[in-house]
Amino acid sequence: MELDLAEHPELHYKTGDHLAVWPINPDAEVERLLTALGRSRQQDIPTTIKPLDASTKVTIPTPTTLATIFRHCLEICAPVSRSIVLSLADFAPTDAAKSYLLFLGRDRDTYSSFRDRHALVLSPALLHP
Repeated sequence: MELDLAEHPELHYKTGDHLAVWPINPDAEVERLLTALGRSRQQDIPTTIKPLDASTKVTIPTPTTLATIFRHCLEICAPVSRSIVLSLADFAPTDAAKSYLLFLGRDRDTYSSFRDRHALVLSPALLHP
């Protein structure tokens, strides 16, 4: 990758310097997710993130807002990974839901098949035509 700093003479690059790229989720996708979760009205309310376990470090700057979390801290446009599906099983509202999440998350082929079958159904464009 080439980085042209000609328009910014105050910046100097030296060997070993690093460039950080901080992607953000598109505003339309953030709005769709907030709407789908029924949280549009709470999107700008300051929220403090606290770990359930004191030994766990919070990696999200806090206090923050739902809009900031969805825009800058989470990848909301990609399919949910199997590891996330497995971790969500701990928060399932019923034993049946937990069993299903574990079933999906433990087998790569089962998860891939589910994701491929439901890719269009989960498309944000279909949530709000």
